[in-house]
Amino acid sequence: MFIALPVSADAQAPEIFKVDPPSWWLRSTMNPVRLMVHGKNLSAARVQVSGPGLRVVGNPIINPRGTYIFLKLAIAATASPGKKIVTVTTSNGNATSSFEVLAPLDRHGKFQ
Repeated sequence: MFIALPVSADAQAPEIFKVDPPSWWLRSTMNPVRLMVHGKNLSAARVQVSGPGLRVVGNPIINPRGTYIFLKLAIAATASPGKKIVTVTTSNGNATSSFEVLAPLDRHGKFQ
């Protein structure tokens, strides 16, 4: 006997709880920056970050439980400051979160 139970597709859709760091500066000496995306149902995910001048470098690393994605994000000097969208896509759907590109720090008279 076979009993069909309703299964919600949303139960397996990816979710993003946090992107860390939540922001980074243009023209930083640390570029690309490593981002950690924390969530669930992230296994076999593809990651995109919106905006010209932003590029995911290499292949993201996803932990075996599908709760963390580690990726390198290159921020070109020509990128514009502001909120950007991080999109994680799996075969079960997608999830979005924000990441902010900050204006460069004024180095005049600082960091001596």
